[in-house]
Amino acid sequence: MADDEPMLDKSALAAVQAALRGRQDEETERLFLEHFQVQVSSFETATAEVYDRWRTFESTFARDQDSATVVGALFTVVARMLLSMRFLILEHITMAGGAQRQALEALASAFLFAKYDWPYRQRAWLGRFPVHRSIDLLVKRSEELGLNREALEVATQAKRFYNKMSHPTIIAMGDLIGRGTHHLGPIFDPKKLPFYEKEIASRIGFAGILTNAIDGVASHMREWPDFRDRPGAT
Repeated sequence: MADDEPMLDKSALAAVQAALRGRQDEETERLFLEHFQVQVSSFETATAEVYDRWRTFESTFARDQDSATVVGALFTVVARMLLSMRFLILEHITMAGGAQRQALEALASAFLFAKYDWPYRQRAWLGRFPVHRSIDLLVKRSEELGLNREALEVATQAKRFYNKMSHPTIIAMGDLIGRGTHHLGPIFDPKKLPFYEKEIASRIGFAGILTNAIDGVASHMREWPDFRDRPGAT
């Protein structure tokens, strides 16, 4: 080290290591669950039901690249929704929002991919499917999919909100401030309890519609030549 190079403050290194290695995770999770254990348990139950329904969907419809594209999109919904809640528990609000947006877009994509004659699956494999517009496309073609356009407005509003988490906006920077100071790793902030409560309720509500959504996607898959009138694809 050069004589004129400043000495590294060991507290700075300790803070970076604590954040990087998750040393604050357990305490943050404990404090979060003290307030929201019941709600998180409800989310777990709802998500387990969705995952179970997805496994049935996979065993019924996963046959080739085309069908696996739909199956994979629905799996992404479950996995990203779960990750979103995990990030929320650890106070990573920005990451939680980004994961939830992916879950919403994956669900929209699954519906679009499930129509056999539509071009979206092939475009996705070629890297030409605008996944960031999947919810808008779903709304646009909702009547053809037998979906309630007004009900989809909830997804549109959620997308707009979570878009703010995809960029370093003021709201996205909020998860870096807690208890009156900046922090590198997770830290439980009681002042954010109303926000957490609203976000948890939103995720529970989303999980609650997904078994029906998977059934809706399945109804379109049954129209494919490979699955039409096939036993088990009911």
